[in-house]
Amino acid sequence: MRLFAVLSCILSLFSIRLEAQDASFSQYYAAPLVLNPSLTGLFDGNYRLQGIYRDQWRGSQLNPMKTFTSGVDVRFDFQNQFGRYKDAVGVGVNFIRDIAGPFQLSTTGMFIHGAFHKSLKNNEPRYLSGGFSFGVIQRGVDVASLDFQDSFNGVNSFDRATLESLPANNFTFLDYSLGINYTYSPKKALGYSFGIAAAHLDRPEQSFYRRGGNFTENELSLIPNADLPIKYAIHAHLMIPLNQAELSPRINFIQQGATFLGQAGLNIRIPMDKDNTKAIHWGGWLRSANQLEKISLSDLGILLGYQMDTFLLGLSYDYNLLKISSFKTPGTFELSITYFGTYNNNTGLCPVF
Repeated sequence: MRLFAVLSCILSLFSIRLEAQDASFSQYYAAPLVLNPSLTGLFDGNYRLQGIYRDQWRGSQLNPMKTFTSGVDVRFDFQNQFGRYKDAVGVGVNFIRDIAGPFQLSTTGMFIHGAFHKSLKNNEPRYLSGGFSFGVIQRGVDVASLDFQDSFNGVNSFDRATLESLPANNFTFLDYSLGINYTYSPKKALGYSFGIAAAHLDRPEQSFYRRGGNFTENELSLIPNADLPIKYAIHAHLMIPLNQAELSPRINFIQQGATFLGQAGLNIRIPMDKDNTKAIHWGGWLRSANQLEKISLSDLGILLGYQMDTFLLGLSYDYNLLKISSFKTPGTFELSITYFGTYNNNTGLCPVF
């Protein structure tokens, strides 16, 4: 008995997860290159190093979902042709890797980013930004971990070679993203920022079988199309300075195919010294997602962060509010690290989570 249909269903389940939604981060603002390419180089300094590690549902699965991203971007300031406003250009590169499920379905990508930041008013940090990214993504699955009926040795192990016709276990495709962002960030007054981004503009095919394999037309007809939908993101936040703290309300909405993800929260920065170089960050958020065609609260998150000069460290935990919360340790940990490099003799850098 051929197990083609069974294997198709298994791989289709993984494809649905990826088709519905990309890997995402609760501390999305600490991964600006992933959030929106127009944020490349949009900071006070000359370069930024960033990394996030996400460990999801450890204890509730034999192989928890693990996601990692790291990146670096650089800002170049210059006067425009009229000599009045300081425009800027940002360039960057980032790496992302996501591993999910018992068959180690992996997504590995490398992206190059570029953005132009147009200053809108003289002597004010008010910018309209546009950016793009271009990347190469590889997806793979560990077919060696799959067991087939004809692989059983008749005693205690599936160690015989299978006669099943399998496609290549990895493939590569190109990916493109665009984004815009508007920001106003004065030092000691109300600031705000909002942006829109679109990823996977060419909707690449995700099916392993449709990309390779020796199958008949009847077999291929059983395999649904698995084009990766375009992902749309809308994000915004306020920067509210107080006497002894700074508040940052934030929202982020993502729509990808039939999947919706929304997050709203508040981060608070509390200085620890008179020079404002050391600070404690803490905050929380609620996330919602659609489940069975209904939008429900999915996670309750908390954050604790520490800032020392231009180095920021953040640790967050998401408690899962869906039915999976009945499992042991039903949550997600994230660790973020960000470092800003400043120009020589430059002061006033105020990075925030």
